[in-house]
Amino acid sequence: MKPSENEMIQRLKKAEPPAYPDFEAMWQRIGHAGVEAAASSKEAVGTAGFQVSGASSQQGSGAEASGREAVRLLKKPRSLRRGLVIAAAIALVAATPVFAYQLDWVHLLNGRSGIQSALAQGMGQKMEKSAVQDGAIFTIHTAVVDDNRTVLLYSLAPAGGEDGYLSFSDMRLTDSKGKAIEGSYSMRGWDEASHSYRGYFETEWTPEQLVDQVDFSASGASFISNAAIPIELDLTSDSIQRFNLDQDGMGKLEVQLFKQNGDEVLLSSALSFTDETVKGYAFPELTIKSGDSLVKTSRSGTFGKPGPNGEYTMLQYFKLSDLTSSDFTYSLSYAREEGQIDGGWSIPLELDKQQMLSGTIKRDVQVPIDLQQNSFKIDQIVITPTQIRLTTSHEQKYMQYPFQNYKLDVGGTLLEGYLWGGSEPYNNAIRFERPQGLVISEQTPITLIQSYEVTTHTDKDAVIHLSDIKEEKQYMTTEVGGYPVKWTYYRKGSDVFIQNESDDKTFGGVNQTFRGKGRDSVPSEILTANFSGDGINSSTEVYRNYEGDSLDLSIYYYTTDAPDKELRTPLLP
Repeated sequence: MKPSENEMIQRLKKAEPPAYPDFEAMWQRIGHAGVEAAASSKEAVGTAGFQVSGASSQQGSGAEASGREAVRLLKKPRSLRRGLVIAAAIALVAATPVFAYQLDWVHLLNGRSGIQSALAQGMGQKMEKSAVQDGAIFTIHTAVVDDNRTVLLYSLAPAGGEDGYLSFSDMRLTDSKGKAIEGSYSMRGWDEASHSYRGYFETEWTPEQLVDQVDFSASGASFISNAAIPIELDLTSDSIQRFNLDQDGMGKLEVQLFKQNGDEVLLSSALSFTDETVKGYAFPELTIKSGDSLVKTSRSGTFGKPGPNGEYTMLQYFKLSDLTSSDFTYSLSYAREEGQIDGGWSIPLELDKQQMLSGTIKRDVQVPIDLQQNSFKIDQIVITPTQIRLTTSHEQKYMQYPFQNYKLDVGGTLLEGYLWGGSEPYNNAIRFERPQGLVISEQTPITLIQSYEVTTHTDKDAVIHLSDIKEEKQYMTTEVGGYPVKWTYYRKGSDVFIQNESDDKTFGGVNQTFRGKGRDSVPSEILTANFSGDGINSSTEVYRNYEGDSLDLSIYYYTTDAPDKELRTPLLP
């Protein structure tokens, strides 16, 4: 429960068993940086087949959100690759579409105010370079390149016009030395004015020199439409409900309902695929409707975490009070591929960041952030016309930073930022979009504000003894780290389900339990979606195929929350 993306990367790379092998919860936090960046714009989000969806973005299902032209971020699209090879013969187009530089990118760049600001000031590097594949024209219109990131604005005009929504299996840059530069891409639906699909490619990579030669490539273009399969779901049953879909590459769907504390219910689903390539673009999601109205989820859930047998799993939360209508209909909504463009596009580019230097300030600050746990250091501030980046370092490999929220006070203007956890074991970055009109000079005071501290603790003496396990729910209370924790447990078939929670809101929650000792220990399977700093300290776990009537459990770690804790650190001047 509640580890960070850096912790996940660390554990997946290590050959030896980790100290806290919470692989289930790691999937709940994957794509952290990309998700937080997109969440600020209240848009639907997807990350390489794994999604985190919040109630704020639930305007429809994952597929239906596309229908409302919601921006979908596909983090590291190479993981969606389906083996499509870029065609050898690609014709470069000299002609520039008349609409090219007049496109309105404002809606597409929602949540990227720094890029909007640069474009408004005429700071984007005009490209207008195109390539053709199967009659489809792919055009790079503008590049925004500074010392913090590289963003390319593009469009694709297919020969046959609009055909659903568009996605790619691969999009990347290749530098002059042949090294692949990956990033994320964002797409918008069909734009009638320009008769094209539009999007942008973003990477934190930036050229080392002022002018650099790169190659842009995109392949595996698929046209996607919204689809749904009706299912007969029974919300009064807490047994596993199975549905044989056998449609559009999807096989068996299993759904189980868990009543949570208060006015909430969890729908835990697992979907198997008869065609594994469908995982790359389907983004399946259970949807509940009352008449024509969609029932919104009550809080964040997760989509795409691999199940025990490689299933695509979904965790969705709803309010019980919203599920009282008698005319509910249920369906599995998803994106269906309608067609492809074979091959791909390759466009050589000359990136030039000289234009952005006038608004760039770099300062080595070496400011320590001294904390009781997990101290780190702010090494450098890089201020560009589009973004403010704080580079950080720490001594513990893949360390989890304790504070959950980051703001930057820039001369009295507050900017909200996010922790950008990369693959470097001893470094991270905290990034802030620079809004239009924000003037920053060498004398502008800048202060980092961190809030909502989450601290990790161990309690090796905490042993939870569950006795007389049966189908009837049993209850008990123990202490974990001095905090009272209530346990509810029961059997359903050969599986033992366990719920834990605490009335003390300072207690952040038990991350995960395990049975046995040492190399013979067996971790639980976590069924709930919990995130650091979400204020929820309850979770549900299951031990599959356990026939005993008693069970001794230990915990890997627990957390404590300090939502009112705030730390202000002056950085400049």
